[in-house]
Amino acid sequence: MNTSNISIKFVNERFLVWTSITIALGLIAGYGLFVNQTVRNIVERKSLEEKIASVRSRIADRESRFLDLSRAVTLERAYQSGFVNITNVTYVNRTDTPIRLSLNNERADR
Repeated sequence: MNTSNISIKFVNERFLVWTSITIALGLIAGYGLFVNQTVRNIVERKSLEEKIASVRSRIADRESRFLDLSRAVTLERAYQSGFVNITNVTYVNRTDTPIRLSLNNERADR
């Protein structure tokens, strides 16, 4: 009787050891994956920050160019480009009322 109790304990201890080893290996693998993903995210963030800096620089250059060009727009330059003063002003107004959704398919004049 005494030997069967010892063998049962040995099987349980063996199971616990293998379970602990499996859990430890799983945790180590998970840790490695998380560290790997963190490093990849850091590298991607650095790349994106460089792209953002480049885009901001281009935007600043274009804003500066726009301001320079907008200061160069004058009435004399407009006349040189072919623009003329308006003598007869005509306003356009929509006379039809827009069609609105209705359950009865009727025009809504409200």
